[in-house]
Amino acid sequence: MTDKVATAANERPRARLVDIDVAKGLGMLLVVFGHLVQTNSPGETQGYAVLRDAIYTFHMPFFMYLSGFVFFLTNGHEALARGYRRFVVARFDRLMLPFLAFGFLVIVGKYYASRIGEVHDGVSSFSQGVMDVLTNAPDNPSISIWYLVVLFSYCIITPLLWRAVGRKAGLLLVVAAAMIAIAYLGPVTERFYLARILRFFLFFAVGGVAALRRDHYYPLLRRIAWPCLALLVVLIVFFGRTHYALVFCGLLSAPALHGIVLTPAITRSTLLRWVGDNSMAIYLMNTIFIGVAKLVWLKVLPVQGGWNPAFLVALMTAGVAGPVVVRMVVQRITGIRFFARYLA
Repeated sequence: MTDKVATAANERPRARLVDIDVAKGLGMLLVVFGHLVQTNSPGETQGYAVLRDAIYTFHMPFFMYLSGFVFFLTNGHEALARGYRRFVVARFDRLMLPFLAFGFLVIVGKYYASRIGEVHDGVSSFSQGVMDVLTNAPDNPSISIWYLVVLFSYCIITPLLWRAVGRKAGLLLVVAAAMIAIAYLGPVTERFYLARILRFFLFFAVGGVAALRRDHYYPLLRRIAWPCLALLVVLIVFFGRTHYALVFCGLLSAPALHGIVLTPAITRSTLLRWVGDNSMAIYLMNTIFIGVAKLVWLKVLPVQGGWNPAFLVALMTAGVAGPVVVRMVVQRITGIRFFARYLA
């Protein structure tokens, strides 16, 4: 009887994760689109730059919100009562091993790719590349996967903070607000990802509180989603270049984007669900495939004028489909099938 109750309790929250998977798919498409062309790189147009800058005001806060939602929904915040050491080891295996492995892969890839053509944040030597990744130096070659380091830090500190604030959601939000205030008001170093850890915890905590209050939160989402989306657009247009755009746009993106995916037509989106299901693989490898596709394209075709839309579509396709193909191949090869779990 106890096992049945426990099973039912675990199945109830998981049944509600369809909208989270779809939201992850939406967020991941925005992430890939933002990675297509770097500032002052070949193929950058004014239109693309405007869209990329707009996306950067909210897309990672939204991902942190979703991560916090899932973390609390699966009782990660109560890890101290469930074997904290084992929990930390499992999180390290899930998040840091992929970060280290793909960070090294990017270092090797950029080192050799720079001999063929232009490479953003290239690598002069393997040892320097490793140090740049670990310390988050200004020319960190794998900065695109910083989310894994920051999320791992949240997995470690959140159970401790949750107990320290007496399991009170309001106090957790106060601590999170203090952290982002320190990040914006004080001189905080980007080294060892410290500034990012302080800057994004508020969104993670908001997602956690939303999960804890989900029975009241979901009905509210359905009512306010589209007005919030409209307001988000207004904020981006008029305040997107201000110092605090990430805070306000990031917070507003949570009810806006999460709410619109509750719309039945969007919830049933096969594409968004597919991207959401493959979000880890896409996140880890999208920049690799975008970089390879860019090198090939620049060798044979122009990127300006009428060629630019096709160039962006090719990079987007490579960034989304390439990682999924790798994941499928890894799952089918017996000798390396073990690694597929890091891409799931």
